[in-house]
Amino acid sequence: IRADRLCRDAGFHPHIILELNQQSTAYMAASTQLGATFISDILVSQLPSFENLVYYKLYGKSAERQVFFYFKNHKYKTQIMKEFLSFMRHQSDITYHK
Repeated sequence: IRADRLCRDAGFHPHIILELNQQSTAYMAASTQLGATFISDILVSQLPSFENLVYYKLYGKSAERQVFFYFKNHKYKTQIMKEFLSFMRHQSDITYHK
């Protein structure tokens, strides 16, 4: 649904014959010129880049998504976990619920 919205916002309707569930698999398929795919910036930084691919950064409301972190207050948290949670709490547009 999100991908359809992204395409519509960009002014086109894709002709889809195959849908893959894993971004990394779709990315590797696109690298062999089997089509196009959406991939997160995190995966782009972690997977090998391919000269035959063109990368476009998408903007707009459809390119954003909410991410939720859940943790138990009374369980042990390592220092890195505490720092991560503190960092996330101080980011803009972050809502913290107890």
